[in-house]
Amino acid sequence: MARGFVYKTVPHVTLKSIANNPDIREGMTREQVDAAIRKHAETETLFDQPYEDRGTVRVSGPFTVESLSPHRMLPDTAEPPAPATAATAIHALAAIPSAATLASIREHRTG
Repeated sequence: MARGFVYKTVPHVTLKSIANNPDIREGMTREQVDAAIRKHAETETLFDQPYEDRGTVRVSGPFTVESLSPHRMLPDTAEPPAPATAATAIHALAAIPSAATLASIREHRTG
């Protein structure tokens, strides 16, 4: 299977397709009529019946999207914000539980 899903298809036989079939004539056997109908019938794709490809792994199911919580809004003051220090950086990163990030900040602070 090249890409995506490949679905089962079946002939879609309607009375209109049988009535307008140029190959059907009087005196034909049932097998001949069935063959003429199959030859001229449109196909219908059965989307609820895909062919299984055991060599392809497909992932489906409920997915979640996770993100950081919104940042806190500071009150509007006339004073410019204080410069960031290692202590304020560690406090800000406490909301992001990442041991590697916190360890690198601590190492920078002690080193």
